[in-house]
Amino acid sequence: MNTGFGGIHGAILGLAARCLGQENWCRFVKPQTNSEVLDAGVFAPGHISETKFDAAVRHKVLLLRRAVIEYLGAASDFTGAQHFEIS
Repeated sequence: MNTGFGGIHGAILGLAARCLGQENWCRFVKPQTNSEVLDAGVFAPGHISETKFDAAVRHKVLLLRRAVIEYLGAASDFTGAQHFEIS
């Protein structure tokens, strides 16, 4: 590993431990902008229990998990990541 990336690699490993190891951390994500606050008060189309904000968070969590897994796979020269389904 290139030692110049050691700090970044360590930070991503810490992020991976949090976002891949625990399922409930995303419940603590709160709206930060006026737009997010508005979306938190509007139900997502076709849903009666999920707001637009919750749907956006769920989608971004999925993207984050995929990116972290891809990084970990590339960093470890693992090529079997396509065999795992991320929910």
